[in-house]
Amino acid sequence: AKKYNLPESVIDFIRTHHGTTSVRYFLNLFEKQGHDSIAAEVDNIVNKSAANADVYKFVLNSLFQYYNKSNLLTDENVFVYIAEKYYLNGKTPWSTPDFTSKLKTDIEARKPSLIGQIAPDFQMKDDKGKTVSLRSIQNRFVILYFYDVDCEICEQVSPELMNFYRIIRDRGVDIIAVYV
Repeated sequence: AKKYNLPESVIDFIRTHHGTTSVRYFLNLFEKQGHDSIAAEVDNIVNKSAANADVYKFVLNSLFQYYNKSNLLTDENVFVYIAEKYYLNGKTPWSTPDFTSKLKTDIEARKPSLIGQIAPDFQMKDDKGKTVSLRSIQNRFVILYFYDVDCEICEQVSPELMNFYRIIRDRGVDIIAVYV
């Protein structure tokens, strides 16, 4: 790998709010893409930053924090990817064993509920009082929709989801709405 000797002014810049904002701006360019595409771009950014230890640490920590704090569900997949590939694989020499151990426990708890994973089976009563389990549904695809009647976003999404369901229900898709 080619080594770049960045001037201290560049290293000082990336440590500022402006440097963090620049990384976040760049990341937002990929926000609409799927988590696999974003993960590939994360690797690209991290690999390019590896020529300078300070830049590498800053970039990797910025990505780690950004995807950990994101409110987008798919970003949790990216966070788990970063944690497993870099933090849990010994590529972050600044991480303490205690931090790494806690992170490993956190990641293992998150993995079963990531987007794209098969949901764990559960049972609940349907609107007629009959007990139904997730695995008892015969359709090929099941969309789990968790909602709250006081949720403003749910008020907007619920009618759209019902319209979508009317279009796809004959294609082997079912929706389970769970009030939380």
